[in-house]
Amino acid sequence: GNVINARSTWNPQAETDDEEEALYNALSDIFKYFTTSQSTNDKLIDLMIDLINQQRDMLIYGKYYDSSKNEFVSPTDVTKRNGQAYLQGWDPWTQLSQLFDQNACTEPIKLTFNELRNPFNKKIDYKSEIEPLLNQMYTNFTNILTELESFKSEISPSAVKYYNEIVDSLNITALRAKEVYYLYQYVNGFLKKTNHWREEQLDYALDSIQSAQDVVTRRESNYRVNVDRIAGWRLNPTSYIYCYLWRVHSLYFFYRDYFQVVNIDLTTLSPCLMNIDNPAETSFGEGIIDTYAQKLEQWLEDHHLDIIATCLDPPKEEPQYSKIISN
Repeated sequence: GNVINARSTWNPQAETDDEEEALYNALSDIFKYFTTSQSTNDKLIDLMIDLINQQRDMLIYGKYYDSSKNEFVSPTDVTKRNGQAYLQGWDPWTQLSQLFDQNACTEPIKLTFNELRNPFNKKIDYKSEIEPLLNQMYTNFTNILTELESFKSEISPSAVKYYNEIVDSLNITALRAKEVYYLYQYVNGFLKKTNHWREEQLDYALDSIQSAQDVVTRRESNYRVNVDRIAGWRLNPTSYIYCYLWRVHSLYFFYRDYFQVVNIDLTTLSPCLMNIDNPAETSFGEGIIDTYAQKLEQWLEDHHLDIIATCLDPPKEEPQYSKIISN
């Protein structure tokens, strides 16, 4: 995506008024270096255009194919009905903003797990409006990934590492779609299905997390700097206790969704589940407000109100989410 954007800035294909032709030309400029076979080149470009179109339709417009009607279906209102809302992870502050002011959300809002559990939630029908979209994102992205992987043997040696990055990018997207689909299936069917069925859904979701960790580890081996420098849990020039790629390194958003689904108690129902930010320090820096926030956090802990206290203070040590699951 970044490469295409950069090339469109350098050469916006102003000589053509056709958007599809301009996109094809931009992709041709890139993929001509990936293989010496014109036939393979054309197939790769067609596949990438298919992926781009499907991502636009499902992630932005919430459009999916309804096999019962033998036609594509688009929601009249994309709010909570677009794929991006479900694949994009939420931290506590996004979740809190949806609770108090949805217009202030910096992420697209969605049908949350807690809303799905609520039998009185009648605004969105999961089975007819959300499930088909989640299923098709998982299925379609996985199918395109399989096709992309089938061309690996035809890629020029000099371009293999770049092609692998494209494949891994789609791979982790497909794995995220798989995890989200099975977690929502688990929540929706929790009271209707057998224990064996419920365990299967969680196993599929956990398999997605473990496979995603392999992808992240593989990509990190291609970083041109030490992983800890950009993805470590440590003091750094920002107000955060972690570096900017730590959430990728730890699969934070994968695990946060998983924990929200698996354990239903006051801790996991709290929007502050897995908080890793100090809101006072992030907003105002070190000083009197941060000091009072720490005192409030201590008072809440002393009065056994840890569920609220976690909103004010991140963990002192780096969380090890995979170890929590294994235990």
